[in-house]
Amino acid sequence: MSLWLYVGIGERYEIPKKVIARVFSEAILCMFQKRLLRTIPSQ
Repeated sequence: MSLWLYVGIGERYEIPKKVIARVFSEAILCMFQKRLLRTIPSQ
């Protein structure tokens, strides 16, 4: 998934850049948390 793809979609549908940035950052946070949960062994 490319950031430029989201920017292109946003410009085409006139979605505010702030909305795209927020969704993108939340997606990165979600991926990061899943990765952390995977690396830390559950006791």
